[in-house]
Amino acid sequence: MLLYHIGMKTVKKQFTKEIVLEINLTTKSRRENAENYKRLKGIAQKTIKKAANDYWEEYCGTLNRTSNLSAVWNMAKRMNGTETHSK
Repeated sequence: MLLYHIGMKTVKKQFTKEIVLEINLTTKSRRENAENYKRLKGIAQKTIKKAANDYWEEYCGTLNRTSNLSAVWNMAKRMNGTETHSK
Protein backbone atom coordinates (compact mmCIF):
# COMPACT_ATOMS: atom_id res chain seq x y z
CA MET A 1 0.00 0.00 0.00
CA LEU A 2 1.33 3.44 -0.93
CA LEU A 3 0.56 6.55 1.06
CA TYR A 4 0.46 9.96 -0.56
CA HIS A 5 0.49 13.03 1.67
CA ILE A 6 -1.28 15.99 0.10
CA GLY A 7 -1.30 18.91 2.48
CA MET A 8 -3.13 17.72 5.58
CA LYS A 9 -4.86 14.85 3.78
CA THR A 10 -3.55 11.36 3.36
CA VAL A 11 -4.72 9.57 0.28
CA LYS A 12 -4.35 5.81 0.33
CA LYS A 13 -3.92 4.03 -2.99
CA GLN A 14 -3.30 0.37 -3.45
CA PHE A 15 -1.75 -0.67 -6.75
CA THR A 16 -2.56 -4.20 -7.74
CA LYS A 17 -1.28 -6.19 -10.67
CA GLU A 18 -4.62 -5.67 -12.45
CA ILE A 19 -4.37 -1.88 -12.26
CA VAL A 20 -0.78 -1.85 -13.52
CA LEU A 21 -1.73 -4.24 -16.30
CA GLU A 22 -4.72 -2.05 -17.21
CA ILE A 23 -2.49 1.03 -17.34
CA ASN A 24 -0.02 -0.80 -19.62
CA LEU A 25 -2.83 -2.04 -21.89
CA THR A 26 -4.35 1.44 -22.08
CA THR A 27 -0.97 2.94 -23.00
CA LYS A 28 -0.38 0.24 -25.61
CA SER A 29 -3.89 0.74 -26.98
CA ARG A 30 -3.37 4.50 -27.24
CA ARG A 31 -0.05 3.98 -29.00
CA GLU A 32 -1.62 1.53 -31.44
CA ASN A 33 -4.55 3.90 -32.02
CA ALA A 34 -2.17 6.77 -32.74
CA GLU A 35 -0.14 4.66 -35.17
CA ASN A 36 -3.30 3.41 -36.87
CA TYR A 37 -4.66 6.98 -37.09
CA LYS A 38 -1.45 8.23 -38.72
CA ARG A 39 -1.47 5.34 -41.19
CA LEU A 40 -5.12 5.90 -42.14
CA LYS A 41 -4.60 9.66 -42.37
CA GLY A 42 -1.75 9.08 -44.82
CA ILE A 43 -3.90 6.77 -46.93
CA ALA A 44 -6.73 9.33 -46.96
CA GLN A 45 -4.39 12.17 -47.95
CA LYS A 46 -2.89 10.07 -50.74
CA THR A 47 -6.37 9.14 -52.02
CA ILE A 48 -7.54 12.77 -51.97
CA LYS A 49 -4.41 13.96 -53.77
CA LYS A 50 -4.79 11.26 -56.44
CA ALA A 51 -8.45 12.18 -56.97
CA ALA A 52 -7.52 15.87 -57.32
CA ASN A 53 -4.78 15.04 -59.83
CA ASP A 54 -7.13 12.81 -61.83
CA TYR A 55 -9.79 15.52 -61.85
CA TRP A 56 -7.25 18.16 -62.94
CA GLU A 57 -6.00 15.98 -65.80
CA GLU A 58 -9.58 15.35 -66.92
CA TYR A 59 -10.39 19.07 -66.70
CA CYS A 60 -7.29 20.00 -68.69
CA GLY A 61 -8.34 17.49 -71.33
CA THR A 62 -11.55 19.46 -71.90
CA LEU A 63 -9.74 22.73 -72.59
CA ASN A 64 -9.33 24.09 -76.08
CA ARG A 65 -8.40 27.42 -77.65
CA THR A 66 -11.91 28.81 -77.12
CA SER A 67 -12.03 28.03 -73.37
CA ASN A 68 -12.88 30.96 -71.12
CA LEU A 69 -9.61 32.01 -69.43
CA SER A 70 -11.27 33.42 -66.32
CA ALA A 71 -13.05 30.10 -65.78
CA VAL A 72 -9.74 28.26 -66.24
CA TRP A 73 -7.98 30.54 -63.73
CA ASN A 74 -10.84 30.23 -61.25
CA MET A 75 -10.64 26.44 -61.50
CA ALA A 76 -6.86 26.55 -61.02
CA LYS A 77 -7.31 28.72 -57.94
CA ARG A 78 -9.99 26.42 -56.52
CA MET A 79 -7.78 23.38 -57.09
CA ASN A 80 -4.96 25.23 -55.34
CA GLY A 81 -7.20 26.10 -52.39
CA THR A 82 -7.12 29.84 -53.12
CA GLU A 83 -10.40 31.68 -52.63
CA THR A 84 -11.97 33.10 -55.79
CA HIS A 85 -14.20 36.13 -56.02
CA SER A 86 -16.51 35.44 -58.93
CA LYS A 87 -19.77 37.19 -59.59
